[in-house]
Amino acid sequence: MLSAPGIPEPAHHSNSEPPSRATSSDSSPSERTQHGPVDLVALPKPVTFTEDKKSWSQRWCSCGRSTEPKPPKQKKVWPTDWRAYTTLLGGFLLMFNSWGIVNAFGTFLSFYQEVLLPNSRLEVFNLIGSTQSFVVLSLSFIIGRLLDAGFHLPLRIIGTVLTCLGLFLLSVVNGGGMQGEGSAVLDWVVQGLVCGLGMACFFVTSSQVVATWFQDRKGFAIGVVATGASIAGLIYPIMLRFLIDSYGFNTAVRYITLLCFLTCLLSIFLIQPNPEHKLRPLSLRKLPDYTPPPSRLPSIAEHPTTTSSSSSTISAPQPSTSSPSPILALKTWLDPVALRHPSFLLFTAAISMMFFGFYGVFFNLEEWAAQRRVGFKGATPPPCPADQPDCVTPGLRTYWLLAIMNASSSVGRLSSSYLCDRFGALKVHSSVTIVSGVLCVALWSTARNLSGAIAFVVLFGAFSGSVIGLPPASMAAILGPGKEEQARLGQWVGMMYTVAAPFALTGPVIEGYFIQRYGYNFFTIQFFSGGCLLFSGAFMILALLVSKGERAERVLREIRRGRDKVRERKERMGSVVSTMGSTVGSRASSLFKGRREEV
Repeated sequence: MLSAPGIPEPAHHSNSEPPSRATSSDSSPSERTQHGPVDLVALPKPVTFTEDKKSWSQRWCSCGRSTEPKPPKQKKVWPTDWRAYTTLLGGFLLMFNSWGIVNAFGTFLSFYQEVLLPNSRLEVFNLIGSTQSFVVLSLSFIIGRLLDAGFHLPLRIIGTVLTCLGLFLLSVVNGGGMQGEGSAVLDWVVQGLVCGLGMACFFVTSSQVVATWFQDRKGFAIGVVATGASIAGLIYPIMLRFLIDSYGFNTAVRYITLLCFLTCLLSIFLIQPNPEHKLRPLSLRKLPDYTPPPSRLPSIAEHPTTTSSSSSTISAPQPSTSSPSPILALKTWLDPVALRHPSFLLFTAAISMMFFGFYGVFFNLEEWAAQRRVGFKGATPPPCPADQPDCVTPGLRTYWLLAIMNASSSVGRLSSSYLCDRFGALKVHSSVTIVSGVLCVALWSTARNLSGAIAFVVLFGAFSGSVIGLPPASMAAILGPGKEEQARLGQWVGMMYTVAAPFALTGPVIEGYFIQRYGYNFFTIQFFSGGCLLFSGAFMILALLVSKGERAERVLREIRRGRDKVRERKERMGSVVSTMGSTVGSRASSLFKGRREEV
């Protein structure tokens, strides 16, 4: 006869020796327990499926007739440690001095073309700005892996030194900063390469270190950090133009260097990485796995889970680091898991297409406004040509359009961060990218006056802020919520940006060539930028669908495992019930036979 766990083995009697009757006077308590009538209440309760803590899919698999209520959704909580919010402010300042300077490059380009380098081609100026983007993005996979290993402070210090050094040298290599005294090569070296190297240390750091604190509010935190680029894109152009008019180019750049140094120094003291975040350390050589000897392994008895006095749970501390990875191994820097992940590949293609056409809008906006007489670059508006009697004198300087676009992008970054936590990062990201492409094709190409230009910069700025600020949040959504998966966030984001770096380098240069080649006909870059953004949105939708398919496949695997466990548990319950029935029946028959003999 089968025996279930926790059920006492029934007593077996031979046919020749029937069980003797036991009365309350001549039998001991132990004998009454062994041979007396069965107390059904004293029998151990069988383990049922509904008493175990199972996942929702396993309960759903129970023939669809489970009456238990669904477990409530876990409420998203805010961090309670004050260091999380100082880190959020520090990440904001890092983004202020990385992509914020890139967003303000259009004002630098306008002054280069107008004063310092009046005889140079437009693609040369675009090359300086695109080199900044290229260096920032191409080093992201190295910076991201160093962040996963815990090198937050050295990266911030190196970034502060290089960024401030490059800006200071920019005020030295252009002579007196007067008409025709600029040097395109030296400007490319100090502003494109040196500043780009420093900003590369800030870019991934700003979002990765903040994401370790805001696990449940990751979209909001990354949105706040990304707003730093928008605020810098508002402050730097206005500050640069005002100081150039008042003190000259070299002095203006030195004041900007001072502001950059103070904000970077403040971020060094504000940022504190989350000590509970799991690190993936590096080593100069592959370390063998270490296992303590058996004599030193703690036993369960040495570390009880609860105490008898206070009943407080004592849990062993979880390790915050994994085994070190060899620093010279290729898989340390390029995660092979990402290269086999369809959602990662599709989303990386989307970000590459986005950078291919995105920054051409920011770099060439002031030139478009000046050529279409929507605004003017100099201190006074130019007079109307004699052959254009219907000409309207522009009433706004072109750098204000760039400042308005960057200011409105801050609204888009903050609102999209809220929508990401509510609807999902990939859904919001794909939607705003498609809308941005439509705005370039439909609204920018039809703007003919100042009101149309302002409408475009406000709307495009609001949506483009979400486009450029959401890639880390979308990649975090692709990875999943687990700590093991989130430990790869810095490396995956860095790999994504590194693949997109050549597109960020060549896109603005190609657009500058189109403008020069077709006689400042801006329809080429308007449709080029819009088409790239539309293709990017399409790839994001594919990544979203594939990601949903992967999640559905994981759920189906969980459902199958749940069904197997349900079937196994039902078989165990059947054996328990049959064992109990046979035990109760045999004891009841023996009791009935004894009373019958007594009668």
